[in-house]
Amino acid sequence: MTGSDNEEVVLRGIGPSLAASGISAADLLPNPKIELHDSTGALLATNDNWMDDPQKDQIISKGLAPDNALESALLAELPPDFTRPS
Repeated sequence: MTGSDNEEVVLRGIGPSLAASGISAADLLPNPKIELHDSTGALLATNDNWMDDPQKDQIISKGLAPDNALESALLAELPPDFTRPS
């Protein structure tokens, strides 16, 4: 992440709905789970089954809701210096 402001992002783990794009069931994740970690590896957020997430209405309002209830999505606000773990 760059810049000087926090950035709101929606992270999605898509699996079952990929079948509609012609991907065979054997080649997709049947129930993906998302974990967001900081640069030290500490767990910041997790989601399994996006419809159970308290932020599901915000994800829907952004037009980024997964098509399948078994898929994952989480809304996070990341600081400008956010980096992935090494």
